[in-house]
Amino acid sequence: MRIGILCFGTIGGSTTVATSLASHLVAAGHTVFLLAPAMPERLASHSGVFFRAVPYAGNPLQPGTAAQVQRLARAIAMVVREDDLDVVHAHYAYPHAVAAVAAREMLPTTARPMVITTLHGSDVTADPRVAAATSAALIASDQVSAVSASLARAAVEVFGIERPLVIPNCIDPVTLDPLPLNPLPLPDGDPHIQFHGERVLLHVSTLRPVKRAVDCVGILARVNQRVTCRLLVVGDGPDADAVRAEADRLGMADRVSMVGATTDVGHYLAQSDLLLLPSASEAFGMVALEAMAAGVPVVGSRVGGLIILVQEGVCGRLLPVGDLDGMAAAAGALLLTPNLAAAYGEAGRRIARERYAPAEVVAAYVGLYSSKGLTSHTLLGMQLQIPASLR
Repeated sequence: MRIGILCFGTIGGSTTVATSLASHLVAAGHTVFLLAPAMPERLASHSGVFFRAVPYAGNPLQPGTAAQVQRLARAIAMVVREDDLDVVHAHYAYPHAVAAVAAREMLPTTARPMVITTLHGSDVTADPRVAAATSAALIASDQVSAVSASLARAAVEVFGIERPLVIPNCIDPVTLDPLPLNPLPLPDGDPHIQFHGERVLLHVSTLRPVKRAVDCVGILARVNQRVTCRLLVVGDGPDADAVRAEADRLGMADRVSMVGATTDVGHYLAQSDLLLLPSASEAFGMVALEAMAAGVPVVGSRVGGLIILVQEGVCGRLLPVGDLDGMAAAAGALLLTPNLAAAYGEAGRRIARERYAPAEVVAAYVGLYSSKGLTSHTLLGMQLQIPASLR
């Protein structure tokens, strides 16, 4: 098949999933085109995937205008025509599924591709101003999938659609063998982090408020009363300054290293004793799966997809959102009990290998591509239902 994978070009879980899926589809013998505003950094290592630049049209948290979505739709339609695509797989309902469905309507009936939409999280809890457009795109998609059961349930509640098929994310094999480095270089200009026998807590996210990265500093301060440790914060976003301010407030500034955004998460996992993920919500928790695959225990919130992914007391600990004392106690117990941490790490590796291997996940998506399953929907003359304030 000739498949177009539509995603964002930035660092993030959905882009990681999209580029990984693209590479595995190529390995399975399909021709794959990745459509994004910029080439994702991880795509560079995946030979055989063709890249097609398309316009940026906003995201679920900062919606683009109707004109931007229409430009994206025209670009998708052009790629479909020029590359003779059978399928357009949109990662995120808004703006990608909205634009993909509109693009399909621009094409002759005989040249219309299937539109598959995968929900990743914030496209379900997105700006209510684009809820109507998102709902219409989901109804018009030939198939809709979600990366976790909790996200599928939320989509039904928010949009009133039929329950999406749950297809979890898979773990890319490159994550299974991270490179240990000491000293560890920092991409933000500092020469390196030199480790001196201290224990290392890791947080990886887009540093949005929902990720609660500031909580990690509070956890660090509590754990540091029992065992000397450092916090590595990988990622960038609106809460970066708040993390620094909290580190100053708690006297932890010399214990917190802001790494910045990078695709080389494996290097930092290799230096870490555990991953902190105190998020207010997680649709799936891709970074938790990467940590598990690298043998790193997870301490996080009991929310969303993490409840299924991170088995409590087996490969990690999950506590209520905001329970910094509980998370610090769990982290301290792992740091002070090497045998327990090793058992959690080995269990995480086993779960990642057995339950989230690429073969079954890719086969599930190919099954969607191969048969429409549902009646193909069309929205002839569809109007993008985006309010005047966003036009």
